[in-house]
Amino acid sequence: MVNEEMMVSGKFKWKLYASALLLILATKTQAQIPTTCFEIESILVAACGQPEGENEMVRFVVGPNALDVSNLNASWPNGGNPWRGVCTSASTTSKIATINSTIINCGLVLEPVGGILPAGAKVVLVTSVNMVATANSFANLTDTIYMIFQCAGNTQGHFKNYGVGVGSRTLSMTFGSGCSDVVTYYPGLLTTPSGNVGDGPGGTVMFDWQGNDSYRNFGCQAPINIASVEVQANKNSLCVGDSVFLGTTIQNILVTGITWSGGTGTFTSPNTLNT
Repeated sequence: MVNEEMMVSGKFKWKLYASALLLILATKTQAQIPTTCFEIESILVAACGQPEGENEMVRFVVGPNALDVSNLNASWPNGGNPWRGVCTSASTTSKIATINSTIINCGLVLEPVGGILPAGAKVVLVTSVNMVATANSFANLTDTIYMIFQCAGNTQGHFKNYGVGVGSRTLSMTFGSGCSDVVTYYPGLLTTPSGNVGDGPGGTVMFDWQGNDSYRNFGCQAPINIASVEVQANKNSLCVGDSVFLGTTIQNILVTGITWSGGTGTFTSPNTLNT
């Protein structure tokens, strides 16, 4: 906690840099397992790294049954790129080792053993074995994910970047008969790193399991779930005896307990997100 004391009109006021301590009791970043065989959750449309077409990524989560990558087929929004299958080599193993060496949190990237993606696995599909391992950061990864690579051969973009008046684009993926998912996005809704609609590296589309799309831009970062806790106050300063509302937003953490503490004040709801 950091507070700055100021004398204003004979009264002490506290400038709220951080007004309290919020203790989050949580398990590792975790999503529920879909009842379908898999669900597409995100596309890194405007990737960093050159050529861009070899650095784009798709994130998906496996359902209740393991999947074999040899059964995977993708129909890219850019029809000029055929599906080339999944490849594993000493080079892909080296790239994953490089990525793991850059992670500053507790995350881990794995290759599937024998090409089998376990039930509930979170997976990042990279559009080429020739991806630049450090172009799109995994530094903030807080979970265990699997990474698979499309075989070499496609160098042009697999996804349409931002464009005014551009129609929708659709990605379809299958793991054999009866196991598929389809998502659609609109290039004209992609955003810049500043959050404005427009063209910029890092343009990402996120999908819920019903296929609804939303648009974010995290810059040169891989399409990974990042655990975050944000606390906001409804006042910038307090006089002694005043009260302040503290609201908390938690993303990508499975919370099992919440406790507010700090200072000599009283929290009206010490075990809820908002107090």
